Amino acid sequence: IQDGVNRIEFTCGKAAYEFIERMERIAKETVECIKVLEIPTIMVSSFQSGDITHDVYDSAQVFSVEPDMLPKTMKRFCREIVENHRELNRMRESLNLPEKTLAESVSEMKKPKNLKELCETVFSIWKSQKKQMEKMLSETAKIKADQLIKKAKNEMIFEVISGTRKELIEIAAELLKRNPRLTIILSNQAGEIVGMSNTKDMGKEIGELCRKAGGSGGGNPKLGQGRVELSKLLKIMEQS
Repeated sequence: IQDGVNRIEFTCGKAAYEFIERMERIAKETVECIKVLEIPTIMVSSFQSGDITHDVYDSAQVFSVEPDMLPKTMKRFCREIVENHRELNRMRESLNLPEKTLAESVSEMKKPKNLKELCETVFSIWKSQKKQMEKMLSETAKIKADQLIKKAKNEMIFEVISGTRKELIEIAAELLKRNPRLTIILSNQAGEIVGMSNTKDMGKEIGELCRKAGGSGGGNPKLGQGRVELSKLLKIMEQS
Protein backbone atom coordinates (compact mmCIF):
# COMPACT_ATOMS: atom_id res chain seq x y z
CA ILE A 1 0.00 0.00 0.00
CA GLN A 2 1.39 3.37 -1.01
CA ASP A 3 1.95 6.18 1.45
CA GLY A 4 -1.15 8.27 1.97
CA VAL A 5 -3.50 5.46 0.97
CA ASN A 6 -5.74 4.03 3.69
CA ARG A 7 -6.92 0.45 3.42
CA ILE A 8 -10.47 -0.21 4.57
CA GLU A 9 -11.56 -3.80 5.15
CA PHE A 10 -15.22 -4.86 4.94
CA THR A 11 -16.76 -8.02 6.33
CA CYS A 12 -19.66 -9.24 4.24
CA GLY A 13 -21.78 -12.28 3.56
CA LYS A 14 -21.56 -15.20 6.00
CA ALA A 15 -18.53 -13.70 7.75
CA ALA A 16 -20.52 -10.53 8.48
CA TYR A 17 -23.36 -12.48 10.10
CA GLU A 18 -20.88 -14.48 12.18
CA PHE A 19 -19.19 -11.26 13.29
CA ILE A 20 -22.50 -9.70 14.38
CA GLU A 21 -23.42 -12.89 16.22
CA ARG A 22 -20.09 -12.79 18.04
CA MET A 23 -20.67 -9.16 19.08
CA GLU A 24 -24.16 -10.05 20.32
CA ARG A 25 -22.78 -12.99 22.29
CA ILE A 26 -20.12 -10.80 23.87
CA ALA A 27 -22.76 -8.22 24.87
CA LYS A 28 -25.08 -10.88 26.32
CA GLU A 29 -22.30 -12.58 28.31
CA THR A 30 -21.13 -9.20 29.64
CA VAL A 31 -24.60 -8.29 30.88
CA GLU A 32 -25.00 -11.71 32.51
CA CYS A 33 -21.98 -11.05 34.72
CA ILE A 34 -23.69 -8.33 36.78
CA LYS A 35 -26.26 -10.73 38.26
CA VAL A 36 -23.78 -11.66 40.98
CA LEU A 37 -23.92 -8.06 42.28
CA GLU A 38 -27.66 -8.19 43.06
CA ILE A 39 -28.01 -4.42 42.68
CA PRO A 40 -31.56 -3.62 41.46
CA THR A 41 -30.67 -0.13 40.24
CA ILE A 42 -28.27 -1.44 37.61
CA MET A 43 -29.83 -4.84 36.83
CA VAL A 44 -30.73 -5.20 33.16
CA SER A 45 -31.43 -8.25 31.04
CA SER A 46 -30.40 -6.76 27.70
CA PHE A 47 -30.00 -3.53 25.75
CA GLN A 48 -31.66 -2.53 22.50
CA SER A 49 -28.95 -1.29 20.20
CA GLY A 50 -28.83 -0.12 16.62
CA ASP A 51 -25.10 -0.79 16.37
CA ILE A 52 -23.99 -3.64 18.58
CA THR A 53 -20.44 -3.51 17.19
CA HIS A 54 -19.87 0.08 18.33
CA ASP A 55 -21.47 -0.71 21.68
CA VAL A 56 -19.13 -3.62 22.32
CA TYR A 57 -16.01 -1.78 21.16
CA ASP A 58 -16.88 1.35 23.18
CA SER A 59 -17.58 -0.81 26.24
CA ALA A 60 -14.28 -2.65 25.92
CA GLN A 61 -12.46 0.70 25.95
CA VAL A 62 -13.86 1.42 29.43
CA PHE A 63 -11.65 -1.40 30.76
CA SER A 64 -8.91 -0.91 28.13
CA VAL A 65 -9.31 -4.46 26.80
CA GLU A 66 -10.06 -6.11 23.47
CA PRO A 67 -13.76 -6.79 22.77
CA ASP A 68 -13.35 -10.56 23.10
CA MET A 69 -11.99 -10.02 26.63
CA LEU A 70 -14.98 -7.93 27.75
CA PRO A 71 -17.09 -10.69 29.41
CA LYS A 72 -14.09 -12.13 31.25
CA THR A 73 -13.04 -8.65 32.40
CA MET A 74 -16.55 -7.75 33.55
CA LYS A 75 -16.75 -11.03 35.48
CA ARG A 76 -13.44 -10.26 37.24
CA PHE A 77 -14.52 -6.73 38.20
CA CYS A 78 -17.88 -7.98 39.53
CA ARG A 79 -16.12 -10.68 41.56
CA GLU A 80 -13.74 -8.10 43.02
CA ILE A 81 -16.65 -5.79 43.86
CA VAL A 82 -18.28 -8.56 45.90
CA GLU A 83 -14.97 -9.34 47.65
CA ASN A 84 -14.30 -5.64 48.29
CA HIS A 85 -17.78 -5.26 49.77
CA ARG A 86 -17.16 -8.08 52.25
CA GLU A 87 -13.84 -6.49 53.23
CA LEU A 88 -15.46 -3.06 53.66
CA ASN A 89 -18.09 -4.53 55.98
CA ARG A 90 -15.37 -6.26 57.99
CA MET A 91 -13.61 -2.91 58.34
CA ARG A 92 -16.87 -1.19 59.27
CA GLU A 93 -17.33 -3.74 62.04
CA SER A 94 -13.85 -3.03 63.41
CA LEU A 95 -14.76 0.68 63.48
CA ASN A 96 -18.13 -0.05 65.16
CA LEU A 97 -20.00 1.13 62.09
CA PRO A 98 -23.17 -0.55 60.76
CA GLU A 99 -22.84 -2.95 57.85
CA LYS A 100 -24.24 -2.00 54.46
CA THR A 101 -25.65 -4.08 51.64
CA LEU A 102 -24.00 -3.64 48.28
CA ALA A 103 -27.20 -2.05 46.97
CA GLU A 104 -27.16 0.51 49.81
CA SER A 105 -23.54 1.33 49.04
CA VAL A 106 -24.36 2.33 45.46
CA SER A 107 -27.85 3.73 45.95
CA GLU A 108 -27.02 6.90 43.99
CA MET A 109 -26.11 5.00 40.82
CA LYS A 110 -28.46 5.54 37.87
CA LYS A 111 -29.79 2.71 35.74
CA PRO A 112 -27.50 2.36 32.69
CA LYS A 113 -29.06 2.99 29.29
CA ASN A 114 -26.59 0.99 27.22
CA LEU A 115 -23.75 -1.48 27.50
CA LYS A 116 -21.07 1.20 27.74
CA GLU A 117 -22.88 2.93 30.63
CA LEU A 118 -23.18 -0.43 32.39
CA CYS A 119 -19.42 -0.96 32.11
CA GLU A 120 -18.76 2.59 33.31
CA THR A 121 -21.06 2.01 36.30
CA VAL A 122 -19.31 -1.22 37.30
CA PHE A 123 -15.89 0.41 36.94
CA SER A 124 -17.07 3.40 38.99
CA ILE A 125 -18.32 1.12 41.81
CA TRP A 126 -15.00 -0.75 41.86
CA LYS A 127 -12.99 2.48 41.90
CA SER A 128 -15.13 4.00 44.65
CA GLN A 129 -14.67 0.88 46.79
CA LYS A 130 -10.89 1.13 46.48
CA LYS A 131 -11.00 4.73 47.74
CA GLN A 132 -13.26 3.75 50.65
CA MET A 133 -10.95 0.89 51.60
CA GLU A 134 -7.90 3.16 51.67
CA LYS A 135 -9.73 5.69 53.85
CA MET A 136 -11.05 3.06 56.26
CA LEU A 137 -7.68 1.33 56.39
CA SER A 138 -6.11 4.58 57.58
CA GLU A 139 -8.85 5.08 60.19
CA THR A 140 -8.53 1.49 61.44
CA ALA A 141 -4.75 1.83 61.70
CA LYS A 142 -5.06 4.94 63.87
CA ILE A 143 -7.53 3.30 66.24
CA LYS A 144 -5.44 0.14 66.64
CA ALA A 145 -2.27 2.20 67.03
CA ASP A 146 -3.95 4.04 69.92
CA GLN A 147 -4.52 0.69 71.62
CA LEU A 148 -1.12 -0.85 70.85
CA ILE A 149 1.11 2.06 71.79
CA LYS A 150 -0.02 1.64 75.40
CA LYS A 151 1.49 -1.88 75.33
CA ALA A 152 4.97 -0.75 74.37
CA LYS A 153 7.73 -2.03 76.68
CA ASN A 154 11.34 -1.01 76.32
CA GLU A 155 10.40 0.63 73.01
CA MET A 156 9.13 -2.73 71.70
CA ILE A 157 5.66 -3.86 70.59
CA PHE A 158 5.20 -7.58 69.87
CA GLU A 159 1.53 -8.54 69.46
CA VAL A 160 -0.91 -10.82 67.62
CA ILE A 161 -3.89 -8.83 66.37
CA SER A 162 -6.70 -9.15 63.85
CA GLY A 163 -6.23 -7.72 60.36
CA THR A 164 -4.82 -8.42 56.94
CA ARG A 165 -1.13 -8.17 56.13
CA LYS A 166 -1.76 -4.77 54.57
CA GLU A 167 -3.45 -3.60 57.77
CA LEU A 168 -0.54 -4.83 59.88
CA ILE A 169 1.86 -2.78 57.76
CA GLU A 170 -0.37 0.30 57.99
CA ILE A 171 -0.67 -0.04 61.78
CA ALA A 172 3.09 -0.51 62.21
CA ALA A 173 3.75 2.56 60.07
CA GLU A 174 1.30 4.59 62.15
CA LEU A 175 3.04 3.47 65.36
CA LEU A 176 6.44 4.52 63.99
CA LYS A 177 5.05 7.95 63.16
CA ARG A 178 4.12 8.37 66.81
CA ASN A 179 7.37 7.01 68.20
CA PRO A 180 10.25 6.60 65.70
CA ARG A 181 12.29 4.68 68.28
CA LEU A 182 9.84 1.79 68.45
CA THR A 183 10.49 -1.69 67.10
CA ILE A 184 7.19 -3.25 66.06
CA ILE A 185 6.40 -6.90 65.32
CA LEU A 186 2.76 -7.70 64.50
CA SER A 187 1.17 -10.98 63.46
CA ASN A 188 -2.40 -11.97 62.63
CA GLN A 189 -4.24 -15.21 63.34
CA ALA A 190 -3.34 -16.52 59.88
CA GLY A 191 0.35 -16.41 60.81
CA GLU A 192 1.22 -13.46 58.58
CA ILE A 193 3.85 -11.36 60.31
CA VAL A 194 5.41 -7.95 59.70
CA GLY A 195 8.10 -5.99 61.48
CA MET A 196 9.12 -2.33 61.30
CA SER A 197 11.94 -0.40 62.93
CA ASN A 198 14.26 2.53 62.37
CA THR A 199 16.92 1.07 64.67
CA LYS A 200 17.10 -2.65 63.78
CA ASP A 201 17.45 -4.65 60.56
CA MET A 202 13.91 -5.98 60.41
CA GLY A 203 14.53 -8.10 57.34
CA LYS A 204 17.01 -10.15 59.36
CA GLU A 205 14.98 -9.99 62.58
CA ILE A 206 11.78 -11.24 60.93
CA GLY A 207 13.67 -13.84 58.90
CA GLU A 208 15.21 -15.31 62.07
CA LEU A 209 11.91 -15.14 63.98
CA CYS A 210 10.06 -16.89 61.15
CA ARG A 211 12.61 -19.70 61.05
CA LYS A 212 12.22 -20.26 64.81
CA ALA A 213 8.42 -20.25 64.41
CA GLY A 214 8.36 -22.82 61.62
CA GLY A 215 7.98 -20.42 58.71
CA SER A 216 9.99 -18.18 56.45
CA GLY A 217 10.44 -14.49 55.87
CA GLY A 218 12.78 -11.61 55.10
CA GLY A 219 12.72 -8.08 53.80
CA ASN A 220 14.73 -4.90 54.02
CA PRO A 221 16.19 -3.15 57.09
CA LYS A 222 13.03 -1.11 57.77
CA LEU A 223 10.34 -3.65 56.86
CA GLY A 224 10.35 -7.40 57.34
CA GLN A 225 7.53 -9.76 56.32
CA GLY A 226 6.87 -13.47 56.48
CA ARG A 227 4.63 -16.30 57.63
CA VAL A 228 4.85 -18.38 60.79
CA GLU A 229 3.08 -21.19 62.62
CA LEU A 230 1.00 -19.21 65.09
CA SER A 231 1.26 -21.80 67.89
CA LYS A 232 5.07 -21.67 67.73
CA LEU A 233 5.06 -17.88 67.60
CA LEU A 234 2.87 -17.71 70.71
CA LYS A 235 5.36 -19.89 72.59
CA ILE A 236 8.20 -17.59 71.54
CA MET A 237 6.17 -14.58 72.72
CA GLU A 238 5.61 -16.23 76.12
CA GLN A 239 9.35 -16.74 76.54
CA SER A 240 10.31 -13.22 75.48
